[in-house]
Amino acid sequence: MGPELKCRYRDQMLIGRVLLGLTAFMVLPLAKPMLWILETWGGLQVSPLVWAVLFGLTGAVLLRTRQPRWAMAGMMLAFIWLATVAAAAWLALGPNALSFICFPLMWHCGSTAVALKLAWRAA
Repeated sequence: MGPELKCRYRDQMLIGRVLLGLTAFMVLPLAKPMLWILETWGGLQVSPLVWAVLFGLTGAVLLRTRQPRWAMAGMMLAFIWLATVAAAAWLALGPNALSFICFPLMWHCGSTAVALKLAWRAA
């Protein structure tokens, strides 16, 4: 095991909850006009359940872990997932609210990953 954080970072919890919300959205049988690009990823037919599993596992790691190494890895993955969602929404509908909501969340992912790396290295 490695060093543990006294408490989880607030941004870590926020991003974990956002990813679990995206998980619920991808699982529910709703029309997803702004995320249909995720289902045809590079010409492949990718089920929304695959995306839901990726979002859900990353969100669960962020919500549960107190180890900076795992939290840092989760935040870096969350950055990639949020960038993918923002790009899919932008490509499907042009500039829209989901894309602009993802940008500050991506900033939080990056800055928190750096802070977690410093916490991990300091211990």
